[in-house]
Amino acid sequence: MKPTLISLEAFKSKTALSGFRGRKKLLQIDFLLETWVTNPPPTADGRMQHLGTLLGACDEWMKIKEGKESKNSALRSVAVQDLRKQVLLLMNYEQFQRKKQLYGPRIGVPLQPGLLRRANAVHSS
Repeated sequence: MKPTLISLEAFKSKTALSGFRGRKKLLQIDFLLETWVTNPPPTADGRMQHLGTLLGACDEWMKIKEGKESKNSALRSVAVQDLRKQVLLLMNYEQFQRKKQLYGPRIGVPLQPGLLRRANAVHSS
């Protein structure tokens, strides 16, 4: 199952806690999320580049907010960290799909359930 990113509306609602969105880096994340939905890159390389930029924007925001003690910063931080995890999952998925295209299906005998247990029993006897 392909992982997905949080919608822009849901991200905005999680980060607009006091009605003030603030900081340029949070707006950059909004823009990148909106672009992902409205104009997704058609190629795998384009998707990886876009996701990498989004990951960098999340990291930059976290770096700026590091050490801030306000309630809004703490709650926004959770939303940005959740988005970052989603981006990493989607990047891993994209890499896996790319490897499948490059190398094709696995060659060899598929592992059967219980095969490892039987092999260990033979070696321990």
